Amino acid sequence: MGESWYEQEPKGAEEPKRYYAQHSGEALTLCFDHVETRPANYLGLFVPPPSTSKPDRKPRPKPRFAIMNSDGESLSILGPHSRKTKWKPGEPLSLITGRMNNHPHEVVIQILPRADGQSWDRTLPGVGVVTRALSSASSMHVFAGKEISDITVDRDVCPSEPIAVGTEFSCS
Repeated sequence: MGESWYEQEPKGAEEPKRYYAQHSGEALTLCFDHVETRPANYLGLFVPPPSTSKPDRKPRPKPRFAIMNSDGESLSILGPHSRKTKWKPGEPLSLITGRMNNHPHEVVIQILPRADGQSWDRTLPGVGVVTRALSSASSMHVFAGKEISDITVDRDVCPSEPIAVGTEFSCS
């Protein structure tokens, strides 16, 4: 900008990351009554079914995460709309969530990597059914329930001998 009042290199400006780290907590308390950092695992993208009221509108996918509640139950929470994510299913993450008083819904504010976590540590062991067998061209998929849908199983976790479609598979 060529305006006389605009300084491209302002004097006394703080480094952006340090400034954010210093003031972000205070800023969040202005927006939410309760702010919490929660350990989570990435479950994959949730694509809602098309709306009957707006059939022309394409559904917006949202990332889905597994968290543990105070009773030790694994719950699913949706993040902000995102068509692409950089996380693999099961990856340990930290969610910074905010909630208003008298409002049951949590809002995912920020998603951060979690170094102290392990894959799938926010989920409970269960049993699923193989929906796509492992091959050289594709990975194995397991249906673990209507809440979770299909899970892509990493090749290093898959057993050495192929498992047929429809076979019970332990998800732990």
